[in-house]
Amino acid sequence: MLLDLKDLQNKDEVIVAWPEGEKLKLSREVSFSQLRMRIRGKTDWFEVSGDLQVDEERVLDLRRLLDLVKSTETRFIPLERVNSLL
Repeated sequence: MLLDLKDLQNKDEVIVAWPEGEKLKLSREVSFSQLRMRIRGKTDWFEVSGDLQVDEERVLDLRRLLDLVKSTETRFIPLERVNSLL
């Protein structure tokens, strides 16, 4: 996977950066099975909510997840300073 990241970095498609002396931390790859969505009908519209279970301790709200997806053009979603979601 690091070689894939290196190739993407060489093509200027991704920036790989983390604090010096720290290990690069990536979450496990997540899939739709970790995504929960709720759709509720409203009078003239509907409401969607949900979350994504990233790992045992971290759950992303659907609204936050959508904001993070909009912030990147790659399949890697930046989570925190040293973590990314695949």
